[in-house]
Amino acid sequence: TGPHLHFAVKDESNQTIDPWEGPCNNNESRWADQLPFIGDTSEYGPKLIDYITTSYPGPNGNWDDFYFLVSDNIPSMKHINPGDQWRSCVWVRNLYNTDTLKTRWYRDGEFVNEWWWVPGESQWWYEGIEYYTDSFWYWYGTWDWNSIGGSIGDWTERTYINSKFVGEKNYICDEIENQSPSVDLQQFTVNIGSTITGEFTASDDGDPFWFNIDSAPVNGGSLELYGGRRRKFKYTAPNDFIGFDPARISATDDRNVTGSGTFIFFEVTGAGLSDIFIGPSYVSPLQDSIFISAKTIGNHLDNSSAIAEITDIQNSELHTTIDLIKQDSLWLGYWIPESESFYNVDIILWNGDSMVYDNAGSFTSVGPIDINMIGDLFSNPGNTSLLNFELVNHSDSIAVTDVSVLFQPESMDCILNMSGAIYYFPEILPGETINNGDDFVIVFNNECTIDTTITIYANIYSDGTFWWVDSFEMNIATLGTDKNIIPTSYTLGNAYPNPFNPTTNINFSLPNNEYVSLDIYNLKGDKVKTLINNKIEPGHRSIKWNAKNDLGQSVSAGVYIYKIQAGSYRESKKMVLLK
Repeated sequence: TGPHLHFAVKDESNQTIDPWEGPCNNNESRWADQLPFIGDTSEYGPKLIDYITTSYPGPNGNWDDFYFLVSDNIPSMKHINPGDQWRSCVWVRNLYNTDTLKTRWYRDGEFVNEWWWVPGESQWWYEGIEYYTDSFWYWYGTWDWNSIGGSIGDWTERTYINSKFVGEKNYICDEIENQSPSVDLQQFTVNIGSTITGEFTASDDGDPFWFNIDSAPVNGGSLELYGGRRRKFKYTAPNDFIGFDPARISATDDRNVTGSGTFIFFEVTGAGLSDIFIGPSYVSPLQDSIFISAKTIGNHLDNSSAIAEITDIQNSELHTTIDLIKQDSLWLGYWIPESESFYNVDIILWNGDSMVYDNAGSFTSVGPIDINMIGDLFSNPGNTSLLNFELVNHSDSIAVTDVSVLFQPESMDCILNMSGAIYYFPEILPGETINNGDDFVIVFNNECTIDTTITIYANIYSDGTFWWVDSFEMNIATLGTDKNIIPTSYTLGNAYPNPFNPTTNINFSLPNNEYVSLDIYNLKGDKVKTLINNKIEPGHRSIKWNAKNDLGQSVSAGVYIYKIQAGSYRESKKMVLLK
């Protein structure tokens, strides 16, 4: 607000000094040929800096409104109605306490009236001040000239300092009501990812005071308005969209009336990428690969190319560059990390010019960090489960800092309430298992049916970035959930139904409180799904498998082996999935 320029002089200690010799400085002048002070009337006489007339509504004492008009450079009025509030404002340089401000009004070319005053003789002039280098003065009232012929007509307002004519304003007074401003329909063309500046225009019986963004661009562009009455704009096109990106703009006029909005169309042209995918967020070094894909949009040249730059975040160095391969409308690539670290991916597209997609994605090969739930993962409808958990850093060499965990259920259908807190861990050292210490609470509703398995995901972050995900399952138990009925031996029951499609139940019994792992493998020996990996209280238990793997993907038909380990007890059995 109020932009202005300063000319500053500093000494060898970088302290701002006054280079003038005169009233404000007893030191010698630092000018070779000193310029005169603004107040030196032999060089600078009184001068009108700015002059505004306005009929913006509002009580005369509404100072906040008034200074808003002044600071935001409201346009001078072109139109007024009889009885409207009216203000005339002037900014004057070098106004002395003996100077006179005078205004004369002419209606239809004929002199009507004049009014003058000496600001230095008023209560608003500070006593003992000879002149103001910069001062602001105004007068106001109701636009009513009935005593001297009426208000209607073409008016000219002329301002004088002493006898010198310094400015003039022209406006019309009639009984036609103020018209709402209408933003003109405009279309701007901008290249994908680029920025343009410009001005909106509007039709009005006066001048628009400012423009408003009623709705932001709908397809990802950013739009900003800048100060000043004409309201220049800056629009930055998205780098993953081609086509029209409309925004709705309205205007407010010099009478504080806002018109309806008009769509401004920004046409984004060129060529780029969209639907960028970089995943998964965790890959195991020397085993798993990070996959990169992006869809082409716009007009691509035959010799276009794309690369992915993978930067090691820990040392901020470019680690490797991958050439992406184009297949139909997609750019594809993959990379296998050789060691543990955190990585960021930028994608660069060459299509005549280069288009850079900074921070297109990130991933890590550290860890992983996963979760062990402590407590009974079997419950009944209407019950409350109280659990605890541990985080395990499986990294061999890298400590993970500023770790946070957020639990998110796959569905809230069976859950009445659940701990929504974010759990924080300052640091987890390599190979360390750290206990949370705070309880994790799940309250089940009474509508939850038996034989229900509820998957709850643990989203794990480091330094505010999501890297790892783990999960556990809560089971609404069906068999022997009475804790007073304690089995005398370990057993692993037959899956039922078996064969099955797509769900089956697995029963087991525990005579003691044990850490239990129950996993499903295919015939190749690859682990498909971890059903349980927690401490379980003694009792008869049942858990359901929905024929999905740990990634939530449906598995193919075939023979599967389920294995249980509880203390020293181990057993496995087969089941068949039919499709």
